[in-house]
Amino acid sequence: MHDFIDQLRAIGAAFLEVLRAESEALRADVTLSAKRLGAAVALFGAALVVAFWLVGLLLVALVALLAIWLPVWGAALIVTGLLALVVALLGWIGIKKLRAFEGPARTIGRRLSDHLAWWQSSLLREERPVVTPREAARAAGTAAAVEEE
Repeated sequence: MHDFIDQLRAIGAAFLEVLRAESEALRADVTLSAKRLGAAVALFGAALVVAFWLVGLLLVALVALLAIWLPVWGAALIVTGLLALVVALLGWIGIKKLRAFEGPARTIGRRLSDHLAWWQSSLLREERPVVTPREAARAAGTAAAVEEE
């Protein structure tokens, strides 16, 4: 019996060691992933800053191109009007997406409602009458049911 207890303790210790090793490996993987994510986000942020200035330069180039045929103020107004149309279009699309947004509480409620509907339509499809123990005994014709009457 003593050997069995020692083996059981060894199994428990080995299991705990495996759990500790796995948790350390998971922590190392998550740390490495977080570092990679941070580097990617930093590079993406730098790309956005450069893209911001690139868009500005492209707008100046567009105004300069239109200034060949129009006065500078007219070219600037045309580019401003185009940008206003782009802003309006993006805002309209954003509002449509925002109206379609479903908050977490509403999502949970919808999923719970779907699950309840599924339970009622598939599992609880057959309506079975609720049978009390007394009715079950009567149906079985046991002596207990006869004695109670």
